[in-house]
Amino acid sequence: MSQAATTATPTTPPVLDRLFGLSKSGSTVRTEFVAGLTTFLTMVYIVFVNPQILSNAGMDKGAVREHGFFGPSMRPAEWTETPK
Repeated sequence: MSQAATTATPTTPPVLDRLFGLSKSGSTVRTEFVAGLTTFLTMVYIVFVNPQILSNAGMDKGAVREHGFFGPSMRPAEWTETPK
C-alpha cells in the first residue's frame, strides 16, 4: 500500500488583502466595506440635506452645497492609503 503524498500549499490572501494589507492592519474586507458605506451615506447627507437646512437659515444654497461637496471630498483623497 502506498500513501498519497500530501503537500501543503500555502494559502494566498484575497486580492483586496494583498492590495491594501488589511490583515496586516487588523481589518477585514467587511469592516472596510461598512466603513465605506457609512462614509458614503454621510457624504450624501452633507451634500443634499445640509444645504437645505442652512438655506432656511439664510445662507446661499449653492455656496453651501459647493463647500459641502468639495471640502470633505478632497480631504480623504490626501489621507487614504492607496494600493501598493
